[in-house]
Amino acid sequence: MTPLNLTQIGISIVVDLNVPVLNFSQGGLAIQTEHPLTMGGIYQFKLAHDEKSVTLDGEVVRCNLTELAESVSGEPMTLYLNGIRFMIERNPIELSMLDILTDHMVGEKRATPRTKPRKKMVVDIGRSCFTQVHSITMGSALLECRELLDMDQDWNLMIQAEGRNVNIPARVLHASKKDAAESYEIHVEFYRPGREALIFLEDLAKRLV
Repeated sequence: MTPLNLTQIGISIVVDLNVPVLNFSQGGLAIQTEHPLTMGGIYQFKLAHDEKSVTLDGEVVRCNLTELAESVSGEPMTLYLNGIRFMIERNPIELSMLDILTDHMVGEKRATPRTKPRKKMVVDIGRSCFTQVHSITMGSALLECRELLDMDQDWNLMIQAEGRNVNIPARVLHASKKDAAESYEIHVEFYRPGREALIFLEDLAKRLV
């Protein structure tokens, strides 16, 4: 069993789920969202096709208003085209997964919001506001965060390690900030984790050193 340390665990706040990928390469991707992503912002992107997935950090390098569409309810909806550049040093596992995903993303060379790939790929998007993981257990985590999270709000966290990724609902139990500190210390509790999340957390607990 390969040991893990806390620096190998990434946690972010889920901001969007099952977003269709318009264009994809080893260097980045293009996605269309109902809300604009922050220019220059760093997000986590969980790319999935069938049962294969890989999670990568990416920087938003382009965000354009593309068109107005009609939502399911019939209301007008604004759509944004976001260009993402991957920015992490990828390990062999991630590169292998990217090759597999690239093989399945066959379509136009330069996709547009009206051009669909022949094989569907979707992405979950997480906002990277946590700077450090102090501890993580089967039921909770202690994190450093650049912003103060609302204790009255439920949060959906994206937790990843070694390319594996799960989404877990969480709520804030306690938040504090030292006078000279730039970040908040946030204690979150996981609740109603699914079977996949429980297996993932149990594996982390066994391997952390």
